[in-house]
Amino acid sequence: MAFLLQNAFNGSQMVQDANNYPAIRLFTSKKINSKTPLPEQPVVEETWQISSNISVSQDNKPGPFDDNWLYMSAVCFLYAREVHKATNIPIGVLNTNWGGTPVEYWSSKDAYKQCGTPGDARGGWDGMVVPLLNTTIKGVIWFQGEANTGRFANYSCQFPAMIADWREKFHQGTNGLTDPTFPFGFVQLSSYDGADEDIAGLRWAQTANFGSVPNEKMPNTFMAVAMDLGDKESPFGSVHSRHKTEVGYRLALAGLNVAYGRGHSSQWTGPLATTAQQLVDGTVSVEFGSMGSFGLFVKNQSATNWELCRGSPLVCVAGSVSSTTATAVVIKPAGTCLSCANTGFTVVRYAW
Repeated sequence: MAFLLQNAFNGSQMVQDANNYPAIRLFTSKKINSKTPLPEQPVVEETWQISSNISVSQDNKPGPFDDNWLYMSAVCFLYAREVHKATNIPIGVLNTNWGGTPVEYWSSKDAYKQCGTPGDARGGWDGMVVPLLNTTIKGVIWFQGEANTGRFANYSCQFPAMIADWREKFHQGTNGLTDPTFPFGFVQLSSYDGADEDIAGLRWAQTANFGSVPNEKMPNTFMAVAMDLGDKESPFGSVHSRHKTEVGYRLALAGLNVAYGRGHSSQWTGPLATTAQQLVDGTVSVEFGSMGSFGLFVKNQSATNWELCRGSPLVCVAGSVSSTTATAVVIKPAGTCLSCANTGFTVVRYAW
């Protein structure tokens, strides 16, 4: 979430465009790594400001344990801009972030206990979230995950536990003025060069191992798909994609439906797999919903990004699209696959 607006594609133009939205107000907390809960921050990075080219573009020389990305978060601002354009509602944005931090850094002791998480690395919670707990909020948007890819297994518990804990603590801190089930939106991990990291595993864990949200472990949540928005040539490193306009738009489209009930699009999730069935020739048909009137569109049918799997532990073979309809794709094993018919595939994966 720390990535600056000015560094995104068309960043300089969007910085100037910020002057056109005086009903958007911006606040950025100080990066404070605290070992004890702070009732308030002794100093903040950016006090409440009217949206302008100045209030959305500030960096600095990095200090100890800091980075030079101060304000404003590109995704944070672009989400607010899109929601404001669609609703004409004034939007206040509380920006609190620290690049490269794990989910544990933003979790309280109570959230830790829910998942049996070892350690005590909650400096962001104590120093940057606790001071905000007496602020009434509409909801939260979240962009994090890269720092947990090397140990993603517990993220499927840690992330939902953190969300539930934030809801409870903000509700308590505002004497009930903040909805205890407030909407929580997040960005799917994008694609980047991470040879030693399990990016696909973390994406799955982001949804509590359901594959989509909302679900029973993550109610009233929404997600912006971003796996197609990789930026291998980013001068900031491929982990920092510059495709923030698309992320902000997708997140806002979801938020307008979930948080504001505006119903601008029933397809805000993107295509969702509903059923899968193995056919007699060894291929697998996957049905989708939430696609809109145009149906499915596959850019590269020959790409072997699919996997057909069975067994425990899973044994997988690469697959590609053999045919499509408006609502389904048929996946065939790539290359030569002896006895693929009747092999009992139980799992279909994509971009894993």
